[in-house]
Amino acid sequence: MASKYTPESGKNQLKRITDVQYEPGKLLMPIEGYEKMKLGSLEEAIEFLVAIVPDIRRKAYIAKQRCQEPKDGLTSDESASIFLYTMEWDPDCVYSLLNRALRSEKRQALRPWFSYLKLMLSALWKLPSHKLVVYRGVKLDLSAEYSIGKTTIWWGFSSTTQSIQVLESEQFLGKTGIRTLFDIQCSNAKIIRNHSYYTAEDEALLLPATQLEITGKLDSGNGLHIITMKETEPVFPLLEPPFLLSEIKKKSKATPVGSKSKGSKFPAISIQDVDIHHMINNMKGSDRWDFKDQQVTADDVKLIANELKTDRNCRELDISKNGLTSAAVHYLSAMLKENMTLEKLYLGQNQIGDDGLRALCEALKAHEKNTLEVLSLEFNRITDRSVPRIIEILNLPNLTLNALFIHSNRLSEDSKQKLTVLAKTRNIWIRLD
Repeated sequence: MASKYTPESGKNQLKRITDVQYEPGKLLMPIEGYEKMKLGSLEEAIEFLVAIVPDIRRKAYIAKQRCQEPKDGLTSDESASIFLYTMEWDPDCVYSLLNRALRSEKRQALRPWFSYLKLMLSALWKLPSHKLVVYRGVKLDLSAEYSIGKTTIWWGFSSTTQSIQVLESEQFLGKTGIRTLFDIQCSNAKIIRNHSYYTAEDEALLLPATQLEITGKLDSGNGLHIITMKETEPVFPLLEPPFLLSEIKKKSKATPVGSKSKGSKFPAISIQDVDIHHMINNMKGSDRWDFKDQQVTADDVKLIANELKTDRNCRELDISKNGLTSAAVHYLSAMLKENMTLEKLYLGQNQIGDDGLRALCEALKAHEKNTLEVLSLEFNRITDRSVPRIIEILNLPNLTLNALFIHSNRLSEDSKQKLTVLAKTRNIWIRLD
């Protein structure tokens, strides 16, 4: 239950909400490598930090005890990892030392934090992302460091509040003296009230490597400088998600969030636990989008296809081995009618059937400037009914296709022979057996 705001609670959170002046203000190497760690308990996650963070074992014990009945579908360890981050003690605590490492150009300084980052970011990834206007500030004039129209990266975890009144209190910025107030329109804020040592300020946490565009500046008098910002997506991902695609369970029924698979002490991860939007955002800028064997659904494919309609970087999409039917292929077909850069599409080991193939063929016929060079359709229950459409596609004068994988379907020997002869004539490599 959230407590009322008090001067004492404000004093304890002062540093976290007002440490923006320590951001380096330049592009650093991405935050990566931690995602390869095993997801363990809080006690395991802090072992590499014992020599770095004073008294961390005792503080972790307190955090774990306070998080025995976690909310929001988190495990006790996940909730406690956030709780530990919000605890403050002298001379140094988790939040100050971790953010110092996140803001450092020396990425090796992050290595001792990898296990803890894995746990904490896995927890935060499970929390909903909120579109909010939030605030943070500092008793300095930072207006010269932020130019309208430019973007900046905040590399540390950014603690913000949803209440302007909180920042106006004397424990934070006050109402007099030199101050900079950041008014931030964010799209991926994490509300951590249910997992925080201090609950009074409705703290909203922005993830590391959040990119912000400066949209306005105002000198409002009385020493107060206001900078307005909005969260934007970087060209390339600067924070790797806290999971590997290979970690996602390859079974038909996903284990529920927070449950444990038999014989394992680690929470299972499924694509249902991971926001598909985050996965897509982290593939933006890449020339290969890989969703092979990840239990993606037709709804997921719709989101992927919508992004690829305007994407100019992706050259290769692998969405094979997902049990997709023709419903999903209709979204891909709509994308192919607009996309101008995709060269390789892997759809093998699904269940698209003749209806799915018809949708693909219609897309290839409709788009005179399609760039598709490789199409993989093996193991898809395609029958002889589709052969006339395949022949029509292979005869297109503007066809860019040079390789077609269509083996292990339900084609007769006569159909295979027709396709083999035509493919040879058109100089297209085709696999039918």
